[in-house]
Amino acid sequence: MKVRRYFESSEFVDSKEEMEVHVGFRTFNTKPIFSKMINGCTKTKYVKKTLRDEIYMASFYGEVTFPPANTLMFRKLENGNKELVAYGDLMQPDPLKVNLKRIILTGYPAKVHKRRAVIKMMFFNPEDVKYFQQLEVLTRNGLRGRILESLGTHGLMKCMFNQKIKMDDTVCIYLYKRVFPKWPFEPVEKINPSDILSSNF
Repeated sequence: MKVRRYFESSEFVDSKEEMEVHVGFRTFNTKPIFSKMINGCTKTKYVKKTLRDEIYMASFYGEVTFPPANTLMFRKLENGNKELVAYGDLMQPDPLKVNLKRIILTGYPAKVHKRRAVIKMMFFNPEDVKYFQQLEVLTRNGLRGRILESLGTHGLMKCMFNQKIKMDDTVCIYLYKRVFPKWPFEPVEKINPSDILSSNF
């Protein structure tokens, strides 16, 4: 569902935090994850905390409800009260929606010769260097490169870049991992069907 942080909520809303969610006429406890929607892309980028005045997509396991429906998200306080932290609209249920979490591996040049450099502190054994050898290497200054080979037994690697690299630059590899919502799901109010049949209307 598409949600926005409530303007009176002063604290951040964390992903995987237990909340009471109201979706239309349904109410249940769950642990949603938040992700940033990208225009023209079917995938979303996972975020740990939500900022104010930003729209996010909240994903969770729950009872199937079809739009249109309004949504409210409440945080349980220590004194037993509830605080409204987010509100929004329900989107079409899609179990195949992909939420990606970006992980950055960083390393630093140990030796530099024009476009070639020996990178340290990114990996610590040669097996990891061979595993990630096909990935593109980027730097903070905007250079692009590739891994040529592994050096020694402590995870050093030789890289080549499209321009001359400096010693104060930082080498990065971007990895993406699919994340899923937390499973716990508990309806707040359970209705016994026998009570409905035995009641007099």
